[in-house]
Amino acid sequence: MAVTVEIKNGDETVNYGDVDGREYRYEIGEHNGTLSIYSKEAGGRLVRDPVPEVVYGPGAWHSVTGDPRTRADAPKSKAYSA
Repeated sequence: MAVTVEIKNGDETVNYGDVDGREYRYEIGEHNGTLSIYSKEAGGRLVRDPVPEVVYGPGAWHSVTGDPRTRADAPKSKAYSA
């Protein structure tokens, strides 16, 4: 699903659409209110320790819609045996 960010200054919205085999997820910083947008392959998972495509400060954005980043987006853990 695409992620849409409404910018605080009023009339502007920014869309991160699912195109070219990419999907977008968002994450809101728990303690500081920053909004991070991540990109991943469609149907895939985020890479380990992903770097956001863009980060909005808490004073820059008003609302966000789309798919949040969840555990389902995390890379699969590797099982090791002894």
